[in-house]
Amino acid sequence: TVFPHVLNETFWEAVIMPIMHFALLSYLPLELVERGRNPWLSIALCPFMFFRRTFYREIGGHASVKGEIAEDVCLGRLVKKAGGHLVLADGTNVVRVRFYHGFGEVWRGLSKSTYAAVNYSAIALLALVSFNLLAFAAPYYFLYLGLLNGFRGLDYVTLPMIQVLIGWGIRLMLAQRFRQRRLFSFLHPLTVAMGALMALNSIRWSAFGGGPSWKGRTYSVEEGGYLLHRQSK
Repeated sequence: TVFPHVLNETFWEAVIMPIMHFALLSYLPLELVERGRNPWLSIALCPFMFFRRTFYREIGGHASVKGEIAEDVCLGRLVKKAGGHLVLADGTNVVRVRFYHGFGEVWRGLSKSTYAAVNYSAIALLALVSFNLLAFAAPYYFLYLGLLNGFRGLDYVTLPMIQVLIGWGIRLMLAQRFRQRRLFSFLHPLTVAMGALMALNSIRWSAFGGGPSWKGRTYSVEEGGYLLHRQSK
């Protein structure tokens, strides 16, 4: 499976979509993804998944994950469960894809799959959201307080500034490698904040609502997975 070149044509696409590369490459230990045997340390990206035909049939193909809305991630887990190997590569120069068109599609598209991607664990998703906000958004608040009140200490200036620079550095390296717009790297706290809101919305839809709707279909969570509940005509 490969990371594609993600085409972002609108402001909100360019702000939010880099969260995909940031989250996967910042928090997934790629060595364990490729060589480890734990199926939960798996990832696959739907625009490009390449299988040996015999192995694809062995794991049941896409029919085996037809009830899952994050079917690419689930296929990656099935590969490991069946004793196969994952290879995660940079496909920036091979595959181009525009996942969503505009803010509405980005919001609905990421909201529908974020909760499913962590196996419907609210604790895991909330922990990740909390860490992101503390590490990459909260430092701006402390810097603001420090500058507003004339503080010059370690807590209000030095450490927050280090965290801000780390966030920018990660995003700039990802932008360079995956041909993203570099200027949007400096809007990283907005990216993190929007990612947090979509994660919370994903939990709300699945756990407290009627399930997410996507492309005329409404899904509901049953027995730990998404099942098609209703299809519009």
